[in-house]
Amino acid sequence: DPENNICCPLTELGLMEAIPDGRRRRIRLTQVDIKKIPLEAFLYVLLDQLGEREQGELCYLDIEQLLSGYGQLGKVFLLGLGELITVLEKLQEAGWLHVLKTAGLNQVSLRYTETGETIAARYYTERFGRQG
Repeated sequence: DPENNICCPLTELGLMEAIPDGRRRRIRLTQVDIKKIPLEAFLYVLLDQLGEREQGELCYLDIEQLLSGYGQLGKVFLLGLGELITVLEKLQEAGWLHVLKTAGLNQVSLRYTETGETIAARYYTERFGRQG
């Protein structure tokens, strides 16, 4: 039944699923398998939350805020602390940010060089030969 299909990026990323419930359509958020989410999706959320910045500006983000702040990685992707750290370490390996762990002050430093839209456009172009 085509009406029971949920077609949106959240289902493609495995963040949402339909639950059979008789005649009603119910939707549930699901736990994420971070290995299936492109790193660019995580980076997009980080950049989106930074908002307008100066080109080349160095930004510091608190890991606790990234975990539990409104619109941040932990909330958007339903991540626990361990999963968030794993994602941040992968983003660091890709060269997009640096994880700073010092005497109880856990932060991420990120140099603002691209917007989230730029990251998304490049991802779609590289993967599908077109922009989102």
